[in-house]
Amino acid sequence: MRRFVFLSIILIMSGGVAANAENVYEMQIDARFDNGASERFVNQGDPVKIDAIFTNQGDPVSARLFLEIYSPGGALIRTRQVVRPFTVDRPVIAMPQLTLGTAGATIGTYSMVFRAEVASEPGTTIGESEILHISVQANTAFIGFMGYASVADLDIVQNLGAEDVAWGMSVHSSQIESLVDDVISQGFGMATRAPGRQSIQDSHTHQLNFAAIENHLEETFLGNDVAGDTLFHYMIDEFCHPEKWVISGQDLADLHSLAKSIDPRINIFHNSGHLGCFKAKMNEVAPGYPVLMDYVGFTVTPAKLASPGYLDQIESIAREIHDIYGSQTRVVALYAACDHLDRWTMPTPEELVNGASQVLAMEHIHGIGIYPWGAPDWSSTAVRDVCEDPAYIDAFNQVFEMARERFSSVE
Repeated sequence: MRRFVFLSIILIMSGGVAANAENVYEMQIDARFDNGASERFVNQGDPVKIDAIFTNQGDPVSARLFLEIYSPGGALIRTRQVVRPFTVDRPVIAMPQLTLGTAGATIGTYSMVFRAEVASEPGTTIGESEILHISVQANTAFIGFMGYASVADLDIVQNLGAEDVAWGMSVHSSQIESLVDDVISQGFGMATRAPGRQSIQDSHTHQLNFAAIENHLEETFLGNDVAGDTLFHYMIDEFCHPEKWVISGQDLADLHSLAKSIDPRINIFHNSGHLGCFKAKMNEVAPGYPVLMDYVGFTVTPAKLASPGYLDQIESIAREIHDIYGSQTRVVALYAACDHLDRWTMPTPEELVNGASQVLAMEHIHGIGIYPWGAPDWSSTAVRDVCEDPAYIDAFNQVFEMARERFSSVE
């Protein structure tokens, strides 16, 4: 069973005043992550980097800076002197960048407090932060089937070697919690699905209907643990498709912020189709680069695999995404195991394995989702249609075993 706890980290530094017979010491401390933001989500094992600036509002003083770290249960687990004693004798001093490791951290809420004190008078606080909370999330890649829709078929999923299922349809808020509990109790990771685009967009303009989206997210995630128990929430399919959506990069950033304001544990997934679509939206919000989504999918079909340079192009864009967003936005390959009535035939078991090996050789992806479970109207054969064929059973197991090996130490 996989359970996830997502936390926000907010650094708010306040000042303190200490005095002796002759001097008054007062310090303001402003701290931010290395990307300039005050909120950050990290995967287990990722470093957390913080920049701090001290503003001296009192007399010059030799000071020490400490970081106190508290466990999810509230117990003090570490007091760390961040720097050696330093003299605050200028109005503003920028400290060397602080790096915190999370390799040994379990999933949960870690509280932190920065505290400055007079070096010669231990315990004399002259600046102390508000409580900080760092978000450490499980470094877990998606390894399973997309578009899945039946609890009754979970035995088949297990027989095919998958670990995760992404539901293919929206589930009513009154049923979502029990469904998630049912799926994860059987040892699978699960992703949920938003309703069709007609429910979350303006029918005339094809722009996002934020009131409808807010209502949907609140009904799905408030008052339960669904956000913490699931991998992601699949919201938008092919957000650059001109006949489906009119969405800007800022719209995607606003949707992501809205979801996090409802529950910071919600992970938003959108399928870009081609990853170049994400790059275009990313460029729209440069140079600030707010997070647009937690997961972005791209499709790999037999036709695309046959196109020279397709995976190289995708890998180049995925590298750009990683360089800008790090673990805040993870790229997932959506790998087609079906035919298309107009474009390609159902891959043979050997072709499925060979194609997947090419995809899994990509450096900057964080999961593989095989789709579709059942054949849509543009297809006649999909996973569910070949799930009892020994050759395909062996092929799917090979793909997922390769994926487990590939993602066993994802950075």
